[in-house]
Amino acid sequence: MTGAGLLVAFLAAVAPLLVGEPLLASTVVKLHPPLLGEVKLVSTVVFDLGVAMVVVGVIVSILTYLGAGERDDTGLEHEGRP
Repeated sequence: MTGAGLLVAFLAAVAPLLVGEPLLASTVVKLHPPLLGEVKLVSTVVFDLGVAMVVVGVIVSILTYLGAGERDDTGLEHEGRP
């Protein structure tokens, strides 16, 4: 998840460069769905989602590392007591 988040955030940051805008430039797209009326989508949401994916991925990795107990040769977990 961390790698995907980095990719999403990076692509959202550099995408404006492809159309001649500065790095991290924001655009607003207005949609008119039938039942919702006018909906505004801002491009910075994509960057924020990428950053959120990185944060969640790092937290899950840390918790996985901390939750992994020591295993002996039999594959059973123990807490370091003899």
